[in-house]
Amino acid sequence: MSFRRPITPGLGALFVVLAMLAACAPRAVAPPPPVLPPASGAACLRALSERGVPFQPVSEPAAISGCNLQNAVRVTGVGAPFDKPATMTCGLALRLNEFESDVVEAAAERYFHRRVVEIYHYGAYACRNIAGTHRLSVHAHGEAIDVAGFELAGGLKILVRTDWHDPGDRGRFLHEIARGACRMFDVVLTPDSNSDHRDHIHLDLGPYRVCQT
Repeated sequence: MSFRRPITPGLGALFVVLAMLAACAPRAVAPPPPVLPPASGAACLRALSERGVPFQPVSEPAAISGCNLQNAVRVTGVGAPFDKPATMTCGLALRLNEFESDVVEAAAERYFHRRVVEIYHYGAYACRNIAGTHRLSVHAHGEAIDVAGFELAGGLKILVRTDWHDPGDRGRFLHEIARGACRMFDVVLTPDSNSDHRDHIHLDLGPYRVCQT
């Protein structure tokens, strides 16, 4: 026959405190889920055609200083037209088309009951480094675009430079599309990220996972 030693009041109190601490310990926060890559190769070009995106295939130039494009296209819009043509990978064009229809148009209808008639941007493919570094930007591979703003039906213009901090519907519209972009792009940078992005929303397809909205 065995006997258990009774727990002293001091030990009992200690066990209670330890149990409370364990219950209050912060739980590990799971990282955001990865963004699924868009279609690639010929399948991507077919998808662009099926979705009605106007594009021209671009001959892939020889890599210059590490910059190169794969399955590149020149597009004049991705649903709503761009204010100027842009060269990018087919995968980025396809993802932008999905973003424009599923996120931007939905937000424009919700806040203003208008459709998007033009998208302003500062460029996509550009053979350059990340500002202040010696590392190639994602722009150097045609996998990024800097969105400056939108024009809605009736001439309503909403610009990141002037409206990001607006407390009304203009600011809410821009913040909503930035949050929606985080579900579709690997990196989303806004005026809240740093001064380099004070006038645009940067969207790209990797290789990192960052959402700063």
